[in-house]
Amino acid sequence: MAASTVRTVFPLVRFLAQAKTVLSQQQPMSTPVTVVIGNEAADLDSLVSAMSLAYLLSLRHQPQPPPHPIATAQPLPNHHHYLPVISIPRRDFALRTECPFTLSTAFGPHLSTLTSSLTFLDEIDLDALAASRLLSIILVDHNRLAPTLARFSGCVVGVVDHHVDEGLYSDVGMRVVQPVGSAVSLVTEMWMTDKRPVEQGLAVCMLAAILIDTVNLVEEYGRVTETDRKAVTYLLPFARGPTTEPTITTTTPPLQHSTSTTTPLTSTDRDFLTALYTGVHTAKTSISTLSSLDLLRKDYKECVVGDYRLGISSVSWHVMGETGWAAREALNNNNINIHDINTTTPTASSTATSPDTIATQQHGFEDVKRACAAYANLHALDIHIVMTAFNHTSGPNPRGFERELLITFYNKLAPPPTTPTTTNHAPSILSQLEHNPQLNLSPGPSSLKGSDRDMH
Repeated sequence: MAASTVRTVFPLVRFLAQAKTVLSQQQPMSTPVTVVIGNEAADLDSLVSAMSLAYLLSLRHQPQPPPHPIATAQPLPNHHHYLPVISIPRRDFALRTECPFTLSTAFGPHLSTLTSSLTFLDEIDLDALAASRLLSIILVDHNRLAPTLARFSGCVVGVVDHHVDEGLYSDVGMRVVQPVGSAVSLVTEMWMTDKRPVEQGLAVCMLAAILIDTVNLVEEYGRVTETDRKAVTYLLPFARGPTTEPTITTTTPPLQHSTSTTTPLTSTDRDFLTALYTGVHTAKTSISTLSSLDLLRKDYKECVVGDYRLGISSVSWHVMGETGWAAREALNNNNINIHDINTTTPTASSTATSPDTIATQQHGFEDVKRACAAYANLHALDIHIVMTAFNHTSGPNPRGFERELLITFYNKLAPPPTTPTTTNHAPSILSQLEHNPQLNLSPGPSSLKGSDRDMH
């Protein structure tokens, strides 16, 4: 997506730079710091909700304008520094392909300054701040601290999230957990309550995050709510600006009409949103050149359930199929580029998968499983779930939107045969998943044999 002209970006860029400078100027620190941090996947929704909420709170607590209460509870203390933190090391930021793309689209020539002003998890000493009793934490896009940060649970003073409510931090001053499409929509509500204008670059980022999480506001995917629509309606004028026009030519269909009670979108609005969504979605799914390790860690979350450590890798691609991850791995071993595969419409006699293709995918699938095992070992996981999602709209077998689920068990959940006194829970868990009517799973290709089961 070509970058739109952004009329005013300096206030946000200046805020980010000043917020980060606070960490290096004060040795030792003496001013309280409120860290606004997204989840460990560090996707676009987490990045933008952290940025936009920290910025809003800094505006609320400037000396001149009177602060507004947050929700119905006690307002956060004044004289804080509000610092958005991205919950990954800086070196991993490029893997979140939609994030650099969106920032480039929104901020154009200021991109370098903005990205250098972002604060990543490996650039802040949370332990030192907590030890000095200077640390407060607001969670956005999640409502439970990641296991690696669980020691800071006593520092949590706020939660803004759209996932299932786990009931934690119930007594904090700011707690907004609602099942909407995007966490950014909940932050946008706060901007709306304050009736604050949103500078153009930030508004573009906020719109992009909402569109990606709601699949372009299309109702049939079941992700968009009235809160998301109202947020989009509020942000659109700021994002477009007085002279901005769509700069993308796209074949993606315009947004569908809905039964929303919000102000209907004009055709020009829909074109603008569709262009923005298409550009960001393309960037997010352009991942076929990433290594298997990078695919697994690009969007990774981890949690502890009882005595077991669970890791979840979300991948915007597909494992199976002639242009999938498994085929890529096999072809890489033979020095063939996956993009060289002929994906023209097949004839009636060529629609069936050939034995050679099945064998290729089988070998590649084994490579994928080995990569998963290595990643699980690195994180000491008992169970590793890989969730894929891809829209098969082109190629030899256009099937529409599909998901895959690859589950592998290790350690306590799948003990080796040499420890017969330990129960192997893997078969029971798999059986429960396969027979869960809400998941509606079906077995993967029967031609792919292995100790693990892949389900669609």
